[in-house]
Amino acid sequence: MSIDSTAFRSRTVPDGPFSLENTFVHLKDVGAASALSIGPDFWNTMGARGDLQTGRLVWTTRFDKDMPHWEMHQAGDELLVVVSGAIELVLQGDGRSDRVVELGAGQAFLVPFGIWHRVRVKTPGEILFVTPGKGNQHRPI
Repeated sequence: MSIDSTAFRSRTVPDGPFSLENTFVHLKDVGAASALSIGPDFWNTMGARGDLQTGRLVWTTRFDKDMPHWEMHQAGDELLVVVSGAIELVLQGDGRSDRVVELGAGQAFLVPFGIWHRVRVKTPGEILFVTPGKGNQHRPI
């Protein structure tokens, strides 16, 4: 089986260490990965970027307050890894009452696709996300 190496030639790869707080990694379905510098309008313009509609995005963010909205991913499951601190992951689905999952440093959770969820902070810290690039939705609390 031959592999099309076009995706590997046309990617942006840092030549040294970088922070996942201000650079996302786009894991492409073909096996390549690219680094994406993040600006304040990234999430508002992501849906218009065809290059991000496949694969997964990887990044970390610091949480010191609750997530200000619900989110859902229709194109795939989301992996959350608590690097430091502690959170409550609130899951809302199929008309039942909310499910709350407590996570501490070093613990992870797979949020199933199609489930509304949000993060409540118990102890400020950092979370690593691996999220589908396509089909992300947000709604107010």
